[in-house]
Amino acid sequence: MISKYTSTTRRFATAMLFATALCFGSSAETLAAKKQAPTTAINLGTASAQELTQLPGIGKAKAEAIVAYRTKQPFQSLDELEQVPGIGSKLLEQLKPHLTLQGGSANALPSGNSPLKPPTAGGR
Repeated sequence: MISKYTSTTRRFATAMLFATALCFGSSAETLAAKKQAPTTAINLGTASAQELTQLPGIGKAKAEAIVAYRTKQPFQSLDELEQVPGIGSKLLEQLKPHLTLQGGSANALPSGNSPLKPPTAGGR
């Protein structure tokens, strides 16, 4: 009898773990898919950790790491962001269009214009 309950318990536990993984896995994917990039450029020099979490690929831990790095040494260029633990070149390239080091905490991003380059006269 004990071995019967043991194998039944194992099957049940395995099924529950599998179901839990499916539930949490799909929830995480859904949350990641819903997170959209900000419509304004975020100032890397002044943004709070909460503001930084609006960026794609940046969660609470990375946002706090960015703020900690900036506290020790202010950013002189966006490329310095790669010095923050957890941010590599691939993520940096995804973040650049959404970041600025100029202006206030958030500057409007006109469609089609990068925050790093001013719009040209005549829309060219």
